[in-house]
Amino acid sequence: MKQTKYLVSILSLMVILSVSLLNGCGTDDTSTSSNSAGGWPPTFTFKTGATFVYSTDSLLAAGGSLPTHRISTDMVQNLTVISGQNCYPFLGTTVDSNTQQSTPDLYYVRYDPAGYYYQYGIKRLIDTNQSPTWDLIGDFTKTRKTTYTIGNINYTISLPGYGSVIFTGPLTGQIADSTTITTTGPTAQTIYCYRIEMNANVSGTYSGQPVDASIFLDYYVGYTVAAYPNNPVGLVELRSRPFAFNFAHVPVIYEPGFDRKLFSSQ
Repeated sequence: MKQTKYLVSILSLMVILSVSLLNGCGTDDTSTSSNSAGGWPPTFTFKTGATFVYSTDSLLAAGGSLPTHRISTDMVQNLTVISGQNCYPFLGTTVDSNTQQSTPDLYYVRYDPAGYYYQYGIKRLIDTNQSPTWDLIGDFTKTRKTTYTIGNINYTISLPGYGSVIFTGPLTGQIADSTTITTTGPTAQTIYCYRIEMNANVSGTYSGQPVDASIFLDYYVGYTVAAYPNNPVGLVELRSRPFAFNFAHVPVIYEPGFDRKLFSSQ
């Protein structure tokens, strides 16, 4: 999970999810229409042994995408306890077909049926120095497109040509809508999911001038739905949009994004 060179592998869900994650080839085949199959709040019933295979593309700052030749395979493990909470580990590996290098993947999720979806350590996607905590990814107790706070970012990075800058700011989320995506594998499968939009608005100063960036992550999570018993439950796509660091309100450093998208599941 290191798709962003300067943002501390900002996208190391990338580190938590463990790759450089995500998408399918530059085309956005995500439906923009709502569907109500998930209910409100939805149900998430994780299935031990379920397997998720993802492909990953790099999203270029100038537009378009490039395949990364990375395939990730994660499997849902037995219920365990992390930091006092019952949760499900997603354990697997990411393999680069060019180098044959293998990287372990491990992350933890849990769901409170009252409507709260958590992932352990999601803030480390942006700030790898933070100690992992149970971070609220999806707050389904709020109406759609209502912003809620996930946490606060506070970290230092070195920007080429500008030196070290301390960035601080909130990491927020909102349930954008219920939608569908199509898997990238040879057998196309429609996946019912919710898109959760996360945004880190971070800022600092350099030589008395403001430096800032707005970093967006789109987190698509499949849910349990009786009408589609084979619908995968868990992360089905994670997309980091390209972004820019601004100096004195002028874009100066452009960063790529990534798209880790479900290839197949079983």
